[in-house]
Amino acid sequence: MVQNVRFYNMKTIFSISISVLMSSHVFAQKHEHPLFPTPADEKTFDRPIRALIVDLRKSENSSGEVREECFEYPEFAIYQVDDRAIKGAARFEIRSRSKLKMADKDLCAKGFKGQEVGVPEAYFKGVKGDFIVLDGADGFGEEIDFHIYSAKKQKKIFSAKRELNSEWSFEIDKGTLRVELSLSLDVRCSVFEKGDICRNQIAKLNKLPKRLIKSIPDCKELYVAKKNNEPPEYESHKIPSQLFIKAKIQFKKVQQIFYIGDEFKCGEQSYFSF
Repeated sequence: MVQNVRFYNMKTIFSISISVLMSSHVFAQKHEHPLFPTPADEKTFDRPIRALIVDLRKSENSSGEVREECFEYPEFAIYQVDDRAIKGAARFEIRSRSKLKMADKDLCAKGFKGQEVGVPEAYFKGVKGDFIVLDGADGFGEEIDFHIYSAKKQKKIFSAKRELNSEWSFEIDKGTLRVELSLSLDVRCSVFEKGDICRNQIAKLNKLPKRLIKSIPDCKELYVAKKNNEPPEYESHKIPSQLFIKAKIQFKKVQQIFYIGDEFKCGEQSYFSF
């Protein structure tokens, strides 16, 4: 059964609850996590054995806080360091119980050295079996990052950008993971400016089937609205627009992408794509 999940910006929600827990300088004791798991999370993800705020302190980079969190499961734990001055998790670790020399060692201990798996522009969302989902740093325009890691392999197995505030869902069937989401396409040209030349480039970059090429919109309404509110010398028609399309990604050993329907959605202009 596929379960729908709506993402909410947890960084904003956390700041409300953390203000109650945080002292003026240092929060040194482990406390149960105030907002994890939520009732919606429990319907979709495995419930952790423990969800802790290990440490909460003032950030050296801003007036905000640094929060160290640990989410423990039977065979591994997720350790996340969130510095509010940095986009996404400042540190993200997968800590495996099988690598412990002592079975009773605390996976959530601050001194434990886990497998650091990069600094994703996203935050831990939940675990389902071997799959670890990260979602939702503040993105550019109308897109945000979406990642899936394997706990056993201790590495990222899927990465994409999806439409902000859109629903996504996933299912696991006999070890095969299927994710359905509003996928943000790789767009490096303006269809409004270059027409079919740009459509063909978008199709090639994103491996779109031929049936979808003619359906790629030029997002004319967006450009007209921009032109009415900018200086004449500003050539916004040359700037790519974000494009979204519903897609299902299936992967076990090989990743496959299936595009659903032929309807695209225009998003804000992607100033950093050209």
